[in-house]
Amino acid sequence: MKHFFLCVAVSLMPFLAAAQSQSNDNNNKVSDDFRHHEISAGVGLGWDIIDMVDMVDIIEKLLTGEFDHSIDAAHRTGFNLSYMYHFDKRWGLGGTIFYKDFTDEISSDNNSIRKYQQWLYGLGVEGRYSYVSKKYFRLYSLVGLGIYNAEQRVSTLGVKDFENSTIRGAYQITPVGLEFGSRVGGKLELGYGYKGFMSFGIFCRF
Repeated sequence: MKHFFLCVAVSLMPFLAAAQSQSNDNNNKVSDDFRHHEISAGVGLGWDIIDMVDMVDIIEKLLTGEFDHSIDAAHRTGFNLSYMYHFDKRWGLGGTIFYKDFTDEISSDNNSIRKYQQWLYGLGVEGRYSYVSKKYFRLYSLVGLGIYNAEQRVSTLGVKDFENSTIRGAYQITPVGLEFGSRVGGKLELGYGYKGFMSFGIFCRF
């Protein structure tokens, strides 16, 4: 837990330094047609994408019958829906809801012998700082904190063996975020947390 808060504190340092250096920046002023509201939808890629193409992992699962039981939100691929309120060209505050599901199974002759299922869903509050804010391009960093619920179920031959639900803390650290477009466009974020190691999607400003 100490390491978690340390990571968050370190990640906030560039934001605080940037705020100080930009406090008197005239470029931070917004025009009359500045769009304060932004909604976006995307897909966040987790480390399970890498596991899917890892033949060593697949062979080990077949030999041992073991599943990947990680409930770390950063490990799973899923969908996210976000809202961001932009105070000006630099600072924004908003939130994200996310949903991820995962199924792994061992089968024989197209019949499921043993199945592992997982559902993750949660929300996070996010702060954003834009280093570059042009009409058709923005470069920014983002930090988020939240919670999520992880549900797991294991069944053998269709009979439920195990089921539980756990609430955990969530975070997102995105050093690099890119947006292309004015009112509608695409975005790409690279980081670590509940959006995965890479998230891409579309946005709309109004």
